[in-house]
Amino acid sequence: LARAPPAIQPGPAWLNKGERCKLCDKEVEKDCGGVICRRIRANATAGGCGTGTCWKCMKRAARDDLGTVRTSRQEFESLGPTAWWMHERC
Repeated sequence: LARAPPAIQPGPAWLNKGERCKLCDKEVEKDCGGVICRRIRANATAGGCGTGTCWKCMKRAARDDLGTVRTSRQEFESLGPTAWWMHERC
């Protein structure tokens, strides 16, 4: 039998404690330690690749690795429950 895809969690896609950054492969040490490439569309489906990026890599990663679309923890928090971030290639 085919399994249904996991339910999409509402709200911002934080990279939380125990999850790994796709770029540096380090485990995040505390909640809200980065963001996940995801945006919830108007039809309730998700866009983005679903990989996580820690704040250190968000700030320092090469353009070829991450692209030019970046955010900071402060900016992401300020956007509230509708916050989202995606790689420009996604």
